[in-house]
Formats: sequence, structure tokens, C-alpha cells
Amino acid sequence: MTNDLIAELANSQNVVIVLPKNPSIPAIASGLALSLSLKKQNRQVDTVCQSEMTVEANNLVGVQHISPNLPGRNLVISFNYAKDSIDKVSYNVENGKFNLIVIPKSGNPPLNSAEVEYSYSGINDEIVIIIGSSRAEEAGFLPGVMENKKIFCLIPGLNRSLASETAQLIASLDIMPDEDIANNLMLGLISETNHFQTVNAADFETAAALLRAGAKLSPQEPIVANGQFNLDNPISEKSQEASKVKTDWLKQPKIFRSGESN
Repeated sequence: MTNDLIAELANSQNVVIVLPKNPSIPAIASGLALSLSLKKQNRQVDTVCQSEMTVEANNLVGVQHISPNLPGRNLVISFNYAKDSIDKVSYNVENGKFNLIVIPKSGNPPLNSAEVEYSYSGINDEIVIIIGSSRAEEAGFLPGVMENKKIFCLIPGLNRSLASETAQLIASLDIMPDEDIANNLMLGLISETNHFQTVNAADFETAAALLRAGAKLSPQEPIVANGQFNLDNPISEKSQEASKVKTDWLKQPKIFRSGESN
């Protein structure tokens, strides 16, 4: 995660989230969590992946909205055209309607409305975020994305998992995760750390923040598989504290030491 990505997201209304080919569960979970978070701010977000989702991803909220391609933003109007048959094309707006006017040259028949076709293509000012890969080429399957587009890669940090890195990005955008976002990140974190077997302090801090935000751990899924650290049904309902947590939900608590003034 870079300051450039945070700055771009803070000012972007259109975002494309790209999952790498054959994405891992942590990548899917992180991508969907980021998508749901940005949509809370009424942004236009498309999540795409050239690979089909596996059965293991069915527990993630929003997985059904992952598409193999972009829907496009630009309306394309197509019709059969004979060379030198059109005099000019103009438009006007009347009563709140946009009218495209195609004027044939003298001696040519008018355009047959039955032959007009409509489609969408292209993207406009979107930024592209590749989740779980440092290769910009992962977005190469999308037409036009590699040209004139701002592409960022979100990958695990030096001492932080991909799920934790994504949670930190969401917090940096002043977005408070809801239960669906928190659960997606928690599932990604559990998968990425092998049920907290390969974990660091930042990931435990993220897990605690996600629990406060409403994430659930299954009673059948211990936090540490060897039984050294277990939670028996740690959260059965959405935490009442979650509604009181501010947007700095992932910031470390302030520590006071003896002799320091408040």
C-alpha cells in the first residue's frame, strides 16, 4: 500500500478491482471487502477476474458480483453504413432527452431504425487496483486498461498479511467496515495465516479490530489449531460495541507511561 494509492482512491469515483488469474481465497476476500467498502461511499466499483470462482469462495459476501469482463461505460450506437451516404450527424436535447440526429445525403434512403444496435464499451477515468499480485499484466485481459490508466497493486506488507493490508487501506479511507466487510476480511485472514499458525502481531491486531467490527468466528474453527489459544463461540451476535467504533477502528491504542502527562 502506498500513499499514492490512498490519495488516488480519496479522489476517485470509478474503481476497477482486478483479481489475479486463479486467485487465492485471501485475494478474493480482500478484493470483495475493498469493493464493499468503496460502495459504502457511493462509488462505482467493478470487480473482475478472468478465472471462475471456486466453491471455497462461496462463503464470501459479494462473490456473485465478480465478472469476467468490464460492463463498459460508453454507449455505442451501431448501424449499417454505406460509404458517402451520410451528410452529417448532430444532436440536441429536448424535454430532458438526448437526440442523436443522422442526416442522409440527398438521394440516399433514411437510416433503417430496425438495424440500429446498442452496446457498451470502454472505461473512462477509473483507477485499477490489482489485489494479491505485483504484476500489472494481471489486468491485461481487459481491453484498454493498460493504456492511460492508473494501475496499483495491493500485496502483503513486510510484516502484514494481505487481509491486514486491505483492512489498513480501508481504515485509511475513513471507512468503518460493516459485518459483511469484516467477515470477508476475517475469512481471508484465517486462510492466509493457516488458522493463525503463521501470524504476526499486526495480523492479531487486525483480527481483534475485525471482531469489534462484527466479524464472527465459527465455534468449530479455533483461532489456533493446536489448541493453545481457543475462543469458544467468541461472538454470537454483532458486537454492540461496533456501532460505537469510530473510523479510526484499526489504529493502535494510545499507550500512557508513568511520568507522562495526559
